[in-house]
Amino acid sequence: MAFQTSPSIEAKLALFENLSRAGHAKRYFFCPGKDFATVAGFASDEKDRFAFVCLGQNQRSTIYIADEAGTVEANVTVDGDVRHLTFSDRKTILLSGSTSLRVLDIPSRVVRNYSGSANKISAFASGTTNRLAFSTDESGEVRIWQRQGAAGNVVWTSDVVKGLKTGSGSKLEYRSDQNSLYIRDSQREQIARQRKNSWELDQTASSAEQSEHQFLCAEQFPPSVRYFEDAVSPDALLYAYTTEANDIIVENRSFNGCQSPSRLIGHTHNIYSLTFSSDDRALLSAGAVTSADDRKGFILWDLSQSNPLSKMLASTGVQGAVGRFPGLALSFDGSSWVYANSRGAILWNGEAVRAPDLLSGSSFGSMALAPSGQELAIGRATGDVFRIARTPGGFHISHHDLGTSPISELWYSNGALFALTETGSIVQLLENGSQTVGRTVEHPYDCRAVGGPVLTIEGQADGNGSQVSFYNVLDGSAAHAPVPARGGMCGGLAYAGRAKLAFRTPRDYKSPLTISAVGNGRHITFWENPVRDKVSGLKTVLDELSVSDDGRVLIARSNDRAIVIIDTASHRLLGEVEFSNTIEATLSGDGKRLLIAHLGDLSIWDINPEDWERLAFQIAGRDH
Repeated sequence: MAFQTSPSIEAKLALFENLSRAGHAKRYFFCPGKDFATVAGFASDEKDRFAFVCLGQNQRSTIYIADEAGTVEANVTVDGDVRHLTFSDRKTILLSGSTSLRVLDIPSRVVRNYSGSANKISAFASGTTNRLAFSTDESGEVRIWQRQGAAGNVVWTSDVVKGLKTGSGSKLEYRSDQNSLYIRDSQREQIARQRKNSWELDQTASSAEQSEHQFLCAEQFPPSVRYFEDAVSPDALLYAYTTEANDIIVENRSFNGCQSPSRLIGHTHNIYSLTFSSDDRALLSAGAVTSADDRKGFILWDLSQSNPLSKMLASTGVQGAVGRFPGLALSFDGSSWVYANSRGAILWNGEAVRAPDLLSGSSFGSMALAPSGQELAIGRATGDVFRIARTPGGFHISHHDLGTSPISELWYSNGALFALTETGSIVQLLENGSQTVGRTVEHPYDCRAVGGPVLTIEGQADGNGSQVSFYNVLDGSAAHAPVPARGGMCGGLAYAGRAKLAFRTPRDYKSPLTISAVGNGRHITFWENPVRDKVSGLKTVLDELSVSDDGRVLIARSNDRAIVIIDTASHRLLGEVEFSNTIEATLSGDGKRLLIAHLGDLSIWDINPEDWERLAFQIAGRDH
C-alpha cells in the first residue's frame, strides 16, 4: 500500500536496507505456484528483450517472452522439460527437448520439432548471428543444427560433428566473434572450429584460449561445489559463477587478476542457470527467489549499476579524491548537475564545457549552479568570476573581475549571484559590475557554508573558543553564536536556508554532532553521533556536509569512505552509501537527489523515500 502520509523513520530504514540488499537487481520474475525456473535467454538484436522458462508440476514448460520493464509479451506452453533456450532471431526461439530441436515462432505461438539425435539432448548452444545451433546428447555425440530455406519455408537440419565426444555434465558455448564451439566438462576443455564446410576439433588450441573459466576471485568468493553454475559473456570479458551462499560473483576479465568483482545478492536458495545479454549490460539468473526454496523465478540484474537507487552519469577518468574545489553541484530539483576537477575538465549534464580562456591559467577556486540549473558560476584564484549560461547553440560566457583576491565561495540567492573573497568581502555580482554588500570577521575561519541568502562561517571569537557567524546578504544583518568548548574544532558545516538551521560536525569523532538554530536565539543543541564503524563499533568522523533547504535531510562523508544520509528530525542514520576510496558528494536543495564522485565515476542517487517504495514494488514485479 502506498504511503498516505510521510513514512516513519522505521519504514524508511527498512526500505533503504531492502533496496541496498537488492544491489544490481532490476526486476524479479516469478514462476506461478510451485513451478520450477529452468533457463532464460536474451535476444541478440533487442537488448531489453528476453525469454525465460517455468516448468510446471505436470511436466509442461511455459516459455515467457518479456522485456526489462516487466511487460510479458507472450507465453507458450509445450510438453516436456525445457533446459536450454536461445533466440535465433527476433521472431524465433530455439528450445532443446527430448531428442529433438524445437523451434518456437513467437508471432504465431507455433512450435515445430526437428529430429536428429538418437538420445536425449543434455547440452545446447547457439550461434545466433550465423543461424547455427549445437547440441550434445547423453551418448556424448555432438551435432550442428543449421537453418535452411527462406521465410515461410524454413527447416532445421543436423549433422554429427566428427571427432568430438563430450563427457558427463558437459557444457557447450558458441563464440560468434571467433566462430568457435567451446566444450567444457569436469575433466577438460575442447575447442571446435569451422574449416571450409565442416566442423572439427582444433588440436592446436592453446590453454590461453580456455582461461575464461578460471576463478580469479576464488579466495575472496569461493565457488560452490554442490550447485555450481557459471556463464561467460559473449565477448568473454565477464565471467559469472555461483557460490555456496547462493550469491553470484561477476568478474571483469578486462583487468589482470581479481579487481572490483560484483557480488549479486538476491537468490534465497539454489541457482540453476545464468546467462548474459549480448552487450554485457545485464544478467539473468534462475533459482529460488523467496521463502528459502519454496518459490522459483528469475532475477534480471543490471550490471551497469551498483544499486537500484543509483544511475551512472559519466566516467570522469579521475581516480581518487575529486577535491573540494570546485567539485560537484546540483540544481534544486537534482535534474541538472555539474562536475569539475583540478585538471580543468567541466561536465555539465554530461556535456563538456569547452572554454579555453576560462580553463587556461590559474586554477578554479569555487563553483555554484543556479537553483534552476540554467547558469553555472566559476570563481578563480585570480579574483575573477565566469558566468556560463546554457543556450540553444551551446554556452554563453560572461566575465566579472573582482580584483586579485581569490574567490572562496560562490552561491545563488533570490536570482542573484554572490561571492566571498579571501579578504572577507561579500560581493553581489550585477549585470554590469559588482557591489560589496558585507564583510566577514577578520579572524581565520575553519568552516563555511551557504544556504539561501545566508553565508555561515565558523572561526575564532574575539575571546577564547570559536563562534558560528551568519551573514544575510539581502538585508546586511549579521548574527553570532558561540560554540561550547566540548564541540571541538569544526570539521563540517551546512546551512538550510528555508529552515534557518546550521548543522555542524567536529573534527574529532568522539565529540557529538551539533545543530544551531539561528531563528530561536541561536540555540545550540548537541546530538549523539549517529554513525558507528561496522567493524570497530567506534563513532566515525563526519565531514563534507550538505543539507536540504528544508533542513530535514543531511548528508556527510564518513571516515573518507562512505556517504551517510541522516534524518535530522530523529537524529538517526537513514542510509549509507559505501565506497572503497575517498569520495565527494552534494545534495540537491529539495533533498531528493545525491550526486557522488568516486573511483573515476559519477553517479546520482535517489534518496526520496516515496520513490523507494515505488522502486521496491517495481523490482518485485508488483504494482502496489
